[in-house]
Amino acid sequence: MRVFLLLFLTLSVATAEFRAGASAVDITPPRLPVIQNGGFIESTLNTVLDPLHARALVLDDGTNMIAMVVVDSCMMPRELIDKAKDLAVAETGIRKDRIMVSATHTHSAPSVMNYTLGSRGDPEYTAFLPGKIAESIRLAKANLQPAKIGSARIDASELTANRRWIMRPDKLAKDPFGESTVRANMHPGHNNPNAMGPSGPIDPWLSMLSVQTADGKPLALLANFSMHYFSGHAGVSADYFGRFAKEMRRRMAPDDPKFVAMLSQGTSGDLFWADYNRDKRQTWTLDEYTVLLADKAMTALKMIRHRSDPPMKMAEKRIELAHRQPTEARLNWAKRLIDRMGDRTIAKNRPEVYAQQAIYLKENPTRQVVLQSISIGDLTIHTLPNEVNAITGLKLKGEQRQGTVMNISLANGASGYIPPKDQHPLGGYTTWPARTAGLEIGAERRVVEELGKLAETEIDTSEPSSAYSGALAASKPLVQWRMGELDLGEGFTMGVAPGLPGVSSAAFGSVQQNRCAHFAGGKFAPKQAMPNGDYSLSLWFWNALPLDVRETTGVLFANGSDRVSIDRRGKLVIGDLVGDSVINTKRWAHLAFVRTGDEVKVFLDCEPEIAGTVPKLSDGSLYLAGDAEDTANLEGKLDEVAVFERALTEAEVAEQFRTAEMPESPPLSPQQSLKSIHVRDGYEIELVACEPFVRDPVAIDWDADGKLWVAEMADYPYGIDGKGKPGGRVRWLEDADANGIYEKS
Repeated sequence: MRVFLLLFLTLSVATAEFRAGASAVDITPPRLPVIQNGGFIESTLNTVLDPLHARALVLDDGTNMIAMVVVDSCMMPRELIDKAKDLAVAETGIRKDRIMVSATHTHSAPSVMNYTLGSRGDPEYTAFLPGKIAESIRLAKANLQPAKIGSARIDASELTANRRWIMRPDKLAKDPFGESTVRANMHPGHNNPNAMGPSGPIDPWLSMLSVQTADGKPLALLANFSMHYFSGHAGVSADYFGRFAKEMRRRMAPDDPKFVAMLSQGTSGDLFWADYNRDKRQTWTLDEYTVLLADKAMTALKMIRHRSDPPMKMAEKRIELAHRQPTEARLNWAKRLIDRMGDRTIAKNRPEVYAQQAIYLKENPTRQVVLQSISIGDLTIHTLPNEVNAITGLKLKGEQRQGTVMNISLANGASGYIPPKDQHPLGGYTTWPARTAGLEIGAERRVVEELGKLAETEIDTSEPSSAYSGALAASKPLVQWRMGELDLGEGFTMGVAPGLPGVSSAAFGSVQQNRCAHFAGGKFAPKQAMPNGDYSLSLWFWNALPLDVRETTGVLFANGSDRVSIDRRGKLVIGDLVGDSVINTKRWAHLAFVRTGDEVKVFLDCEPEIAGTVPKLSDGSLYLAGDAEDTANLEGKLDEVAVFERALTEAEVAEQFRTAEMPESPPLSPQQSLKSIHVRDGYEIELVACEPFVRDPVAIDWDADGKLWVAEMADYPYGIDGKGKPGGRVRWLEDADANGIYEKS
């Protein structure tokens, strides 16, 4: 009897019909103006540029029914979403813990949340929205039909970039409280000499869930991408989220009004489309950007294999997290500012905004957040009620060995930015205590752990092995530190950002998996006993600090008397020994240090750089990217560090560098070359001539009037023109001005 019952249940599940339905409900505000959020100070929107929608997808496998809604809104509080869910439960019977509602994070929609920095919720629109969300779920359920489903992901890294950059230690900005605490902040601008590099990695994956009818026609598309928003518009707009939905419908099902495409927000708390690593600013329009993203989506769709029997489950957990509480001094500061505001309730500047936020946090010491895990076939969806950094998304995605992972942010609530613990010491807008960034410092780790439990997945934040790390391990070091973990372990002090791109070589792993740590005032002090006798240390370093900022540009490592640093001239130094080469800023280089008795050798990119006598002291405390005094910690990155309990030979050092397979460095542009030249204090260097107007110089000289003359020989060294005749050639300069400039050799 027991065997028959088990067989019956198996057949019931296997023959259950998978169904899906979708809908798109217009949620454009019926009346204008409306209060807008998304900035520090409250503003209003008076026109409609394009409509807003609540787009819903309902899935039913015969046992479980779930609903997912993507709303064109900046953010929605849990209380409003719970109200919408309650209405939907009453209208559809779908369980409340089987409903997910998220915001796209367009910054051009009506506000529905109080204390969104300096903005209030728009009362009329706040009352209007929950019913519309419930309506989208009801209509999607009514549209259920036999369906099949599949998922895929594609690398779209060229369409997103990190917008939160680490600034020079001598260029700290002030926070709203009047203190110089900001080491990392948003949007540094292109070619900002004070910006040292991004404070975190990107999440490059465009993930998609494709739904088809039983006969293979497009029914719905749920996409997810980690890019904050495209622009703050001068009117109501769904931003690139709405444009993407429209573009995908045009491409996939132009004649089917029931087809629904939706784009949800990924883990983009520190991401934006403008790449400040580029020399030139991108000039995309909103439509151009949308087309590029849609192109990626269409390519990924070709990879998807749809199935009509996907296993499906969903789990939810509500947890309490604490708000960081203001100190008594901060509260007194806030009260003074609010007293000065008098009867005025709308803040006019950042200090007033954060004064109001301090009072809010004091009056609301905790926040309930809703976490969900959804499994559909080989797709796992994590939902987070926050704006989290890209690195959090990478932790949750891991290696995605078993399928596609999608992280939907601003889902089921809006608890603000939740940066990892290591980002808090760097300061900046995403860390200033507010309703939109006020959760406890350990909240990010707690959220990641809880989502892992819900998904029944082990969260692995280690760096995948690579050809280089494997070869380094095979050379049997005493200890090896990869420096690429997404969560910093013991030994790292405050002021270190993990997960940044590592050495630029395929031998170190793929672009998405190759990671290292960026040091911004911090260091690594491992509790590792160092050899008493001969030893060697190998590491890769990337100095971000411009030369001549301070006497010691940065300490690479220190171990007793062994302290290797870069001086203000860009040269390696140990004791009284100084190298000849100049270390290029923001370029990877390999350092190998070898001690044999009192003799030391330093190799730079496998070439001998320093050799001499430095008596060894007994103190064996090891510091990486700094020393015990913290006076000149490295401002930059370290990757793949190893300590050997022996003196490496010159051949072994050369083999390490060969294994790295470093690509040849491309030639610098004239402007880049100018920045790399070091001159004495009081002198400056100017660029007066460069390609294309100077292409074949053979001699330069100054005349009595101070004019620079350049002699060129286009046919050097052949001494003939293109037809075999002696003499020079006339060359047309392609970049000549409108009048046309001829140059004759």
